[in-house]
Amino acid sequence: MFRKICILIISLFALSSCGYTSIYSEQKYYDFSISNLELIGNSQINKNIEKNLNRFKKEKKETDYQIKINSSLNKVTLAKNLKGTETDINIIATINLEITKNNNQETEKISFSKDFAIKKTDSNYEQKNYEAIIINDLSKLLLDQLIIYLSKNNDN
Repeated sequence: MFRKICILIISLFALSSCGYTSIYSEQKYYDFSISNLELIGNSQINKNIEKNLNRFKKEKKETDYQIKINSSLNKVTLAKNLKGTETDINIIATINLEITKNNNQETEKISFSKDFAIKKTDSNYEQKNYEAIIINDLSKLLLDQLIIYLSKNNDN
């Protein structure tokens, strides 16, 4: 009994002090700011991107970006049953970016895209909720790609 308690306590100390922190928990690792953010396209993707990029608008840094984002969402049928009803779909989220660095006249254009294949359910309510979760997750992945791109581009 005593041995089990000791192992449990040691395990708790080892796991709690492993030093895990979220990648984006602190903004100090990113030495850039966003002065202008223009969002066009799919409102669900745009809301998530805007909410998460607002933290880069708070204080002006040496490298400053003006970003125009055009987002789109497509649902493509992957498979149908014998009746012709969709059974599998692919949700594709895409963001097209126009990035201007430090009020420069040159605009860089780049695009990121993520997709996810799902099976359709019989319930429309469950299907809509599931698709909303998938779209939210895809927009977070696109946002991660954008932040990583901006931080790497900042090093140049």
